[in-house]
Amino acid sequence: MIVRSTQQGIVLLLAVIVVGVVVLAALAASILMTGRFRIATDVADSSTAIIAADAAMENALFRIRRIGELSGDRITTEFALSNGAVAWSEFEVLDPASPLFPGPIPTACGNRVLCIRAFGEFRGVRRAFEVSY
Repeated sequence: MIVRSTQQGIVLLLAVIVVGVVVLAALAASILMTGRFRIATDVADSSTAIIAADAAMENALFRIRRIGELSGDRITTEFALSNGAVAWSEFEVLDPASPLFPGPIPTACGNRVLCIRAFGEFRGVRRAFEVSY
């Protein structure tokens, strides 16, 4: 006599469903964690790029104040930092009488304004500062 059970294979089906749910949960967790790691890396790289831009600004201010380097209309300098970041700055003397002048005419600076732009880049993240006086 052959006895047929209607529950044959149920255990296998339940095992496949449980394994599928566990794999989906692990996949979702890994996707979320990858995004978090990328954000954390970008924040660290952004900090380094800000430090590089600050170094470029300080370099430009040093060149203007100590060396007196205002010989041309626009001067650009680029240099690499020891941590692999790249920094560069450019400064130019703007004439407020020009239609391209960005903003109100300053009273304390005379008729010419010095505009300094400093940039820092590290691993594809770029940050910048701009100072006018």
